[in-house]
Amino acid sequence: MDIDALVEGSKDPIDDTWLEGLQTRIHGTPHRHPRFLYRLALELKPPVSMEMGVEWGVTSGYLCAAAAEYGGQVIGVDIKTHPRPAGELHERYGNYTFLHMDTQQAVSYVERLVEEHGPLGLVYQDSAHTFAGFKQEWTDYAPFLDDRAAWVANLYPGDTLAGYWKWLPVKKKYAYRDSLYRGATVGVAVLG
Repeated sequence: MDIDALVEGSKDPIDDTWLEGLQTRIHGTPHRHPRFLYRLALELKPPVSMEMGVEWGVTSGYLCAAAAEYGGQVIGVDIKTHPRPAGELHERYGNYTFLHMDTQQAVSYVERLVEEHGPLGLVYQDSAHTFAGFKQEWTDYAPFLDDRAAWVANLYPGDTLAGYWKWLPVKKKYAYRDSLYRGATVGVAVLG
């Protein structure tokens, strides 16, 4: 899998005008990381993808659009709730489960969904944004990962999470500063 090519491809819109329009309405200008995750999901075809830290649901929407193409499921976890992730994404794509809770509270729910649908093959970590919080999420969810899964983390703000990325016990790790998310580094770890 050529991660650099997927990053380069994230410059181009996907063939879902609703999602591309939604992203523009919410962010003003399209962010590249949702498009990257869409392309990564199509490459990996994970049985289950998960986003921790859903906010407005844009990135979850891109994961849902990809999963709809191959029959996968998507889980979103956030302590905040918005109408889009809580209902609209499932109505539109039919493959989305939104858990309105903290990521530590969600572990048992995710475990049941993984037992039903298969392992986590793609995780986007955009939640706690602290070393301790991100490390705890890895510890909680790593047992549910597929052998060839990808773990992607928004290492915002700035470089404050560089220590977490060094700590993460995965050999194949990539870091993309300012290319996938302006003002932040997005880390991509590939297990297999």
